[in-house]
Amino acid sequence: MFIPNDSQKLPKIVPIVLRELARLHAYGDLTDGEFESKLERLVNEELTPRNLQVLVRHLADGTTRFLIKDQSGDQVHDLVDCHPGEAGIEKTEAKDFADE
Repeated sequence: MFIPNDSQKLPKIVPIVLRELARLHAYGDLTDGEFESKLERLVNEELTPRNLQVLVRHLADGTTRFLIKDQSGDQVHDLVDCHPGEAGIEKTEAKDFADE
């Protein structure tokens, strides 16, 4: 069993950002390039300093799975799944209140 040390603890912002990136990408609000660029920034700022890396899997059911792994081995540190249609993932249309 992998037990992260204090320097490897995943900041609470990481799963939040990963879910938001997956949601925006799934609904076409982010291109593949924008998704990769934003993911790379998150990795560089939050994961690399903690000796962690992320692997992204786009599953057949539309789920985006993020595996957070220790860079020095193959131990999985955390798993973040983002399912289309789950709370907070639904596509919502912005309402224009200027016309009211």
